Amino acid sequence: MDQSVTESTYYDLRFAFRVLDISADDVSELTTSLPDIPWLIGEYYKNPERRVASVDLEEGKSYEKLIEYIRKKQFPESNYGLFVSLTAEQSATGIDFPEYIIRFYKELGGQIAISIIVM
Repeated sequence: MDQSVTESTYYDLRFAFRVLDISADDVSELTTSLPDIPWLIGEYYKNPERRVASVDLEEGKSYEKLIEYIRKKQFPESNYGLFVSLTAEQSATGIDFPEYIIRFYKELGGQIAISIIVM
């Protein structure tokens, strides 16, 4: 966390994995194949007939089955990856990626998208 952020300052940093631009059939297969993962499903903003599936990544959880599934499906790397969301009351000097996120990304690859909101 940025050194200038105090305990009373709002700072929310989240890491998620997402798959973009997938069909309803892909969503069904994904949620059936990986039922222990709490998927969030939404419309893909570029095409409302397509879907986005995402899951928050948490330290200490195993994502081996997820990684194996994504590799098996051979989705293009441009269609999956990390999504980093930072919401804060003041600007921060940067985002530090925890070790478990770095390991996850090194193993699977894909895109990195970052959303920063300063309130």
